[in-house]
Amino acid sequence: MTYLKRFLLLLAVLIALAPPADAQLATGNIYGIVTDQSGAALPGAGVNVKGPGGSFTTTSGTDGRFRILNLAPGTYKMTTTLVGFTTVNRDSVVVATGVNVDIPVTLKVASVEETVTVTAETPVIDTKRTARRPCSPRTSWPRSRTRAIPGRCSALCLAWSWIA
Repeated sequence: MTYLKRFLLLLAVLIALAPPADAQLATGNIYGIVTDQSGAALPGAGVNVKGPGGSFTTTSGTDGRFRILNLAPGTYKMTTTLVGFTTVNRDSVVVATGVNVDIPVTLKVASVEETVTVTAETPVIDTKRTARRPCSPRTSWPRSRTRAIPGRCSALCLAWSWIA
């Protein structure tokens, strides 16, 4: 019997000296999914929460899901961002001890507005004076040049028009 008493006394002392486990239970979690307006998951969205437990940042996974674990109880502000989409802010996200808060986030496509300003002068085109290539189908060489050529420039003009 003395062994049983000693064992029970030792067990009571070990239980009394065991570290408290309440730190593991005094937190809450935020879970969620980021989608677009059609319901498609948006991977890579940044999720940031700020509150009494500090500031925490995560990124949504390939399925659009995110989670922020072990948050101190309190009210948090959550911001979700993704390039090409509007930023969604949620104030008053309440995290309680031992509770998983599920927050679906829907991002809208951001409107893109772009202004292009061109600052260049309009080129002046002289419609009366045009550049002429010798022996083009529209023009011919001057008579002084063609008199010396046998056949009156027919073969030479065709060859020159293909080359030039």
